[in-house]
Amino acid sequence: MDLSILLPAIRTHCWLQLYESCYQACKKYVWEIVFVGPFGLPESLQNIDNIQLIHSYANPSVCIQKGMISCKGKLACHI
Repeated sequence: MDLSILLPAIRTHCWLQLYESCYQACKKYVWEIVFVGPFGLPESLQNIDNIQLIHSYANPSVCIQKGMISCKGKLACHI
């Protein structure tokens, strides 16, 4: 895995658009996106292999720390 994109996430209505943007930008790489937040994945994202969801009710900085632990990429960035 080349890249892990991590974000504390509560705005589920924006997740599909973000995923599609990352998909267009990262075609040369093997990548994953890690959402950390209190809500489940929308139906449109449930069957995609390179998405992780970590359930957490913590504040954004704690969510980033929890997400970094499960990132599999050589490089990681948070949004």
